[in-house]
Amino acid sequence: MDWTLAQLRAKVRELTGQRSTSQLSDADLTDKINDFYCNVFPDEIELPELKGFYSFSTVQGDGEYALPSTVLRIKKPITIDDGNGDAVARLGFWKDANAFFTEYPDDASASQNAPLDLLQYGSNLYLRPIPDGVYTVKAAAVQRPAALVEGTDTVINPKWGPAIAYGTAIQMFIDQKDSAGADELTGIYQVHLNSIGRKHLQQLSAFRSVPSF
Repeated sequence: MDWTLAQLRAKVRELTGQRSTSQLSDADLTDKINDFYCNVFPDEIELPELKGFYSFSTVQGDGEYALPSTVLRIKKPITIDDGNGDAVARLGFWKDANAFFTEYPDDASASQNAPLDLLQYGSNLYLRPIPDGVYTVKAAAVQRPAALVEGTDTVINPKWGPAIAYGTAIQMFIDQKDSAGADELTGIYQVHLNSIGRKHLQQLSAFRSVPSF
């Protein structure tokens, strides 16, 4: 079955015991579901449906760029052209901001050149050296699911529904500092994650060519 926002709200209320809107409004519950669905769930398990690419053009003298809200994070490989759209080189990918800015002090007077490294820090990207011209940067990316708004809105893949409901409930218990409530649901949540992972493996196996003898 499809998992709608209304069904997710009902399941999360059942799991957390907050069945009444006087305990938790539908609007607040929707925010909690979307926070988990859009920001946390894509990092819990690799989801082929969310894989994609993101590219942007640099501006001379500008080393900072904001990721669009549709992109959760970028991944290797990350490439950059030579400024003419021809030759392509790989950029080093950094996740440690302290190490990155130790290597490249954040100094506006730093010399400009062809970028060699890229840092993702939150929703911002930093290129160093600061670009001396216009380049195109391209990276593998994890797309952010669109938020659910109407009660009839459905998650991208119905197989995700139970995991999203359990994950949201666990996050709510954690926010309430109810470790016992979170622990009680964690095992079942992991079962749902494993089920999603197995289905993806089965799909990949189906596309493998059959050897001929």
